[in-house]
Parts: sequence; C-alpha cells; structure tokens
Amino acid sequence: MFKKISTYFLMLIFTGSILILPSFPVRAENTDITGDVNSDGVFNLSDIVTFQKWLLTDENSTPESWENADFCNDGRLDIFDLCSMQKSLLETEKSIDFNVSYAMFSSGYTEEFFNSNEEDRIFTARSVNELKDFLSIYFDEEIVVRYTEIYNDGFFENSVLLLNIISGLYGTVTGVEYINQSVNVSMNEVKQDIEEDIISALLVQIEISRYDYYADTVKWQISDVSEPPPPVIKENKKIIDVKNIAQNPELPTGCEVTSLTILLNHLGYPADKTDMARNYLPKMDFYWENGIYYGADFRTTFAGNPASEYSYGCYAPCIVTTANRYLNNIGAYSMARNITGTDFDGLLTEYIDNDRPVLIWITSGNLHKSYLTSIWTTPAGEQVQWRAYEHCVVLTGYDLDNGLIYVSDPLYNNIAYDYDKIKLRYNEMGRQAVSVN
Repeated sequence: MFKKISTYFLMLIFTGSILILPSFPVRAENTDITGDVNSDGVFNLSDIVTFQKWLLTDENSTPESWENADFCNDGRLDIFDLCSMQKSLLETEKSIDFNVSYAMFSSGYTEEFFNSNEEDRIFTARSVNELKDFLSIYFDEEIVVRYTEIYNDGFFENSVLLLNIISGLYGTVTGVEYINQSVNVSMNEVKQDIEEDIISALLVQIEISRYDYYADTVKWQISDVSEPPPPVIKENKKIIDVKNIAQNPELPTGCEVTSLTILLNHLGYPADKTDMARNYLPKMDFYWENGIYYGADFRTTFAGNPASEYSYGCYAPCIVTTANRYLNNIGAYSMARNITGTDFDGLLTEYIDNDRPVLIWITSGNLHKSYLTSIWTTPAGEQVQWRAYEHCVVLTGYDLDNGLIYVSDPLYNNIAYDYDKIKLRYNEMGRQAVSVN
C-alpha cells in the first residue's frame, strides 16, 4: 500500500484508530555513534528504519555512516546487524513517558516540519484538505478516499484530528482516551521476536472538539503499562459545578435563552441573558390578518418576546440558531448542536460523565404534566399547537443511588429533581436537547 515501498516491507492495518506506518529518517552531520547510520547525532528508530530500507534495496535510504551499522563487527551489513540494532535500542530506550503540547504544530502539515528534528511529531488536521495533503504523501488514492469519507466536512465542522507517530518498538497501544485536556495513550510492554525484521510505528488518531483545541493546551501523555489497568468502578453520582442565572425579572418567559446563557458562561463566554434575548434570539410577535391569528413557528423562532410574561417560548432548533449567531459574532470556535432524540440516560453517560452540561426541555411547576393548549398559524400557513408548562434547564448531574437528577433551573436556581419524573417529562417534550462544543 505504501508508495515506493515493497509490499512485504509493511502491511497497512486499519484497526479502530491505529495504523502501521514507517518512521522517517532525519539527516545531519556524520558521527561515530554506534547505530547512528543517518548521522543525526543520535541512535534511535530512524536509524533502524533507514538501515532496513537500505537492506530492502531502497535507493533513497543509503546509510550516511554505514560503519555505525556493523553491529556484528564482521565488515558486512545484513539482517543480523539489523536484529542487533533492534535489540540494542530496546535495551537502551526503556522509558517512553513524555508530555508535549501540540500547539506548536497547529499550522498543519509541511514537508519541513515532518522532516524536522522533533522527536515527537504531532500533526493536526483541521479540514479535509489538510488531511488529504498528509495522507496522499504516503498512501495510495484508495486509502486517501477511505479516510476522507470517515473524516469528512461534517466532522471538521466541530472537531480537529490529532495524529502522533509512536515507535512500534515501544509496544502495543491498548487504549486511547481524552480526559481533562490530556490525550492518554496506554501501551503494553513490547514483545517482539528478535528475529523479526519488520520495524514499524503506530499512528494514533485522536478526535478533539474545536472548543478544546483552540481554548486549551492539550497534552499527549504516553505511559508504559505492562499490566492491564484495574477496572474503572463507575460511581453513581456526578455533579458539575454550574453557576445559575435567574431569568426573572427581565425575562419572565425567557427560560430557554437564560439557560443558554448559563451554559455559555460555564464554558467561559461572557454572554448576557438580555443581550442574547434582544440581539441573537429569533423572535416574532403575534398578529391578526384576514381573521387568522398568526404567530411564530416556535421550533425555529421564539413565539412572542421573552421580556413579556404573555409570551410562549421556543424549541431546540431556535436555541441552536441563537447560540451559533452569538458564537460566530464573537469569533469563537465553539458550535451549538441540536442533539434532540438522545436517550435521557445517554445524556448522562455521553455528556455529564464527560463534564459537559447540556440544555434539556422539561416542564415547569415542579415538573407539572404538559398538555396541548393554544393554536395559531405560522407565516408558512402551518397550524401549530403549544404545550403548556414548557420549560428549559441546564442538565448538570445525577445521583442515581438516591434517584436524583441535578439541573441549573433559571426559575428555581440549582436544584435536584426525581430521576423518573424528569426523565418522563424530558420524553414528553420530545427529547429535546442542545449541546455546545
């Protein structure tokens, strides 16, 4: 699969988020360091790969200091020297812990960068084109197409792709996770047969939200784990500390835009509830025309004005529009997403467990049962009917042992509701939810 490399040299393996790739040699002045065949002043994986390519008759990989590869001291260069080099590197490179920020590589791939002397080369793809540029250097069109179908324009709207090449000599990747602004890669102890003549590297892929990528310093943490980690015992309690904002007195019917403001403030954005309601929230007043009572399609536009107690409200798509208008206006890289339809328990495991509060639609009046009420006609001629007690809050946590769900409620402050009852109302209101990445 690799361009200009024999098929028996390396086999491309797709397993989740790990590839098998060759490493890349770096040139420098001649040295007399044993094993330093590419004369860069250090004996490492690049020397082994350079030497191996030369053994496989790669005309572009001639060792600059071939004498440094004669580990058998017999005046010959062959597979036995390669095996000895590999064994020597395994004995000298026991520690693989490192912590490196990827911020310096945020400009994407360049030939100069990838052939630099950086030990830990981390590539950042922020668009399909950047990913294509990277892949097309090393892979045939089939691989480029396969990957750009997975990581398409839709993926890059909300995320970036981080890739790091790790020496295959270090072992086997057993887990990759992103927690608290750190990419944690766990690797088992290497168990290679010394007669094996294939030296490879692992390309680890990590998906990072655009918000995390541009707002935080993400760290790679790679640790040598000879034994499997102990099982994670999931606690049945998780509460995110979110500061509440009251919708009253300024916005008596503005629970949705106030809840959005609570979430944006939690994420570090200086949003103001009245500014959000006045300048970013789509809204429409009611009017009579030819005997027909017209009003907003509350799915996309606020019905009335949140500053009036005689108004109604809006649904998730309207709040997504409001959030993205604000985020685009301030030049933020975050984006609101309509995650309506997500199972209630899925909100707890996918968002709350990952420290991500979300907006949900429930009912007010201590979770009063909703029912259909006022009817009007939208400008498009469609009749719509409002549900009484519609309400929006920020989901912030749970305590399943005690049957509690925690929310930041713009009407009642930070409070806990009964798990079964709030789940029932969430489903009753159409499983509406919004997240901001």
